[in-house]
Amino acid sequence: IEADGRCLITLIADHRVIDGAVVARSLADLEKVLRQEIIPELRSQKNPLATDATPSNAA
Repeated sequence: IEADGRCLITLIADHRVIDGAVVARSLADLEKVLRQEIIPELRSQKNPLATDATPSNAA
């Protein structure tokens, strides 16, 4: 997830095997989950990007 909230998602489907409408519904379902469940959860975090990423000096 980018700092501005964008997230690139790639879905590859073979139209000979699966109907495009099924793929479209799957993407719509994913967007719904992201918007209604994941985004609110991320926003509820105090600062989800603030982690201690400093490597330890245990040499």
